[in-house]
Parts: sequence; C-alpha cells; structure tokens
Amino acid sequence: MVAYSASAQEKQTSFPKNFMRQLWGIKAYRLLFFAGFLSELGTYISEVAILLRIFELVGQQKQFLGITQAVFLLFMVVGTLLGGVW
Repeated sequence: MVAYSASAQEKQTSFPKNFMRQLWGIKAYRLLFFAGFLSELGTYISEVAILLRIFELVGQQKQFLGITQAVFLLFMVVGTLLGGVW
C-alpha cells in the first residue's frame, strides 16, 4: 500500500463546491450575517446624518465636511492600531 500525498493544488481547494450553500443553510450564520449587515448599514446612515447636520450648522461650507471626515479617519486608524496591534 502506497501512502497518498495531496498536491499543493488539492490542498488549496479543500472546501467542498457547495460550501457557501451549506453555510447559508445554518440559521446561526444567517442571523450573524444579517446582524453585521444591519450594523454596518446603521453606521453609514448615522455618519451621513451627522455630516449633513454639520453641513447645515456651518452654513453649507464644504471644508468642514472634509475636516470632519479627516478626523473620523484619523480616529479609525489610531483605534485600529491600538485595538488590533497593541
């Protein structure tokens, strides 16, 4: 009897062809996916609402929107580095 060794190509494609269909068949996965989707949607909606309110408060000056987004991006990057690296 000869030992069988899978090639590198076979090792990379170890998922079954209907893996996503099987994954969608799990109720807990569907609920987690839709919860994440709704959370992201709410984040984007609230961010746009805050930007529109700032735009209205500053007399429709576009530079304040850029400053607000730059500060948001700065805190996202710093938060990711502090939370994910250190």
